[in-house]
Amino acid sequence: MPSQVLGEVLSAPDTAFDELTFDGLVGMAFSPLAQIPNNPIVAQMIQRKLLSPGIFSFWLSPQVGNRGGALTLGGYNSKYYEGPIKWMSLTSAAYWSVKHDHILVGKTKILGGTRAILDTGTSLIMGTPKAVNRLNKLIGAYQPEGEGEDSWAVDCNRVASLPTITFVLDGGKQFPLEGHDYIIESEGVCLTGFAAGDLTNDEDEPAWLVGDAFLRAW
Repeated sequence: MPSQVLGEVLSAPDTAFDELTFDGLVGMAFSPLAQIPNNPIVAQMIQRKLLSPGIFSFWLSPQVGNRGGALTLGGYNSKYYEGPIKWMSLTSAAYWSVKHDHILVGKTKILGGTRAILDTGTSLIMGTPKAVNRLNKLIGAYQPEGEGEDSWAVDCNRVASLPTITFVLDGGKQFPLEGHDYIIESEGVCLTGFAAGDLTNDEDEPAWLVGDAFLRAW
């Protein structure tokens, strides 16, 4: 990428980067979120006709903690998915956000956000405190001691029998998650992938931040 501006981090003390092994971050969102105006790498690739068609895709290993994954520039690799692709319309050219209709826990409908921001840099699925607390209670989760006030867990023996949680996005497209998709086992504790956060989208409306707990399955 000729003339692509990069930022160098010389020091990042007391951050999560102290424990991580990757070399840096590459933002894949749009120009309004860029620290350097008109400099997002994907936009530059498309403008310079280096990315044709103007598509990129991610595959994340379905096993939490497995380092396997792939980024495909200029399309998508059919060995990483089955069935037809579900295309969705963006709500704006800032975050990768789509219309969030509702969530189904079994047959129970949960609201709590007008947009879903799809984010590979987020491990969990985050929504409004009211909606997330209700969702966790509907699947029989509890708040374990020593795991943080926003953490919820289930008995690991129940994972296979947990209800299907379906995200309904972009005017009715359904994306079901099974228990093994949204439960993260850590040192014998089975934590849910749902956490509360006071989130808004680019229009200051309540939003869901939909991270890897969802994207690994879809």
